[in-house]
Formats: sequence, structure tokens, C-alpha cells
Amino acid sequence: MNGVAPDRMGVYRLLNRLEEQGLVSHAWTDSEEGPSKRIYELTASGRNCLTEWINTLDEYKSNIERLIEMMKKCGQIDSSKNS
Repeated sequence: MNGVAPDRMGVYRLLNRLEEQGLVSHAWTDSEEGPSKRIYELTASGRNCLTEWINTLDEYKSNIERLIEMMKKCGQIDSSKNS
């Protein structure tokens, strides 16, 4: 996150939407050192969705790497600079 703290309320809004979609579930846990805490866990559907998302990102990454290599071979980009 490059040193930037996430928006806590945004995180909880996202978790609530994910729970409404059946991708996560939550349980309350008691704490001896403060208030009870809500613990979130991926559901089976959530794990399947995450797996599909990771596979999609891997495919995008492969396509981008192929495109970069093609552009290097065609002289469209300077292959001596790695950024």
C-alpha cells in the first residue's frame, strides 16, 4: 500500500458487500483486552472467486509480458532500460 493506510470505513463497507454476496462470513470473538472483535473468513464461494481472480490476473500479466517482448523485438521500446 506504499505506506498509505487504508480507509477503515471503506474496508468495512467492502467486507459488508462481500458478505452480502456470500464471499466472506464473520464471527465475533471475545477479547480480554478490549471490545469483542469481528473476524472475517473467506467462504467456499469466496475462495473460488479469489482463485478465478488470481488466474485472470496471471493471464493479464502473461499477455502484458508478451506484448512488451513483441514491442522490444519490433524496436518500439528501448529494451536496455529496465523500469
